[in-house]
Amino acid sequence: STQTEPLIGIQSYSLPDGAEPFGVSSTDDYIWLTDPVRQKFIRMPLNNSRFTLIKDPTNDDGGTAQPDDFQLTIGGNPATSGTAYTLMANTPYAIDETVVEGYEFVSITGDAKCPAVLGGMVTLDEGDDITCTITNDDIAPKLTLIKDPTNDDGGTAQPDDFQLTIGGNPATSGTAYTLMANTPYAIDETVVEGYEFVSITGDAKCPAVLGGMVTLDEGDDITCTITNDDVTPNPDSYFIYIPIARK
Repeated sequence: STQTEPLIGIQSYSLPDGAEPFGVSSTDDYIWLTDPVRQKFIRMPLNNSRFTLIKDPTNDDGGTAQPDDFQLTIGGNPATSGTAYTLMANTPYAIDETVVEGYEFVSITGDAKCPAVLGGMVTLDEGDDITCTITNDDIAPKLTLIKDPTNDDGGTAQPDDFQLTIGGNPATSGTAYTLMANTPYAIDETVVEGYEFVSITGDAKCPAVLGGMVTLDEGDDITCTITNDDVTPNPDSYFIYIPIARK
């Protein structure tokens, strides 16, 4: 049976019965080692090269992803950021990753042999020892706050009469605001006299009440709508003055 060892390109075989306690032989391309302790017959390619893949997520907009959240691969095999892997010389290997939601690919930098894009190939010469760095950037989330005053009882208030705020900062109805991910922001307004709060609707992350918090993930783009209704005037609150003529 054949098993792939952690070092890419090295293979091991079950040790046959009657094998020497330990032995080393070689050909032009491989070194063969008999390892009775592990019951393995190991084939190690010569002229190997070393390759290190580094993951560099940029978290400048509130992102929290770490390097190995991206599941790096070298030639389809899982790889750990910062680990040097032994590869076969003159053999193309695809460099790839599983991109984390809310992040965008930026670049692959390092040696001139590093590919420019994810899924691109790297081919090393004998004795090479190079490093490629994959950079991704967190995408700043966006929040749009919409004010919807219901004027079905003679009210005349317009959306921005309510002085909307996001995290204490003034906001304009219908405008998309860029926020920090994984950071709570209070959604609020100054209620206009003669109106009552009805609801906040939209995305599941919208708060249910005024002053409630919304926390967005990387790459989110959501809308919350605040509805208020004009209050029907109470007839009992009005006084009618009828002048009485004196004789």
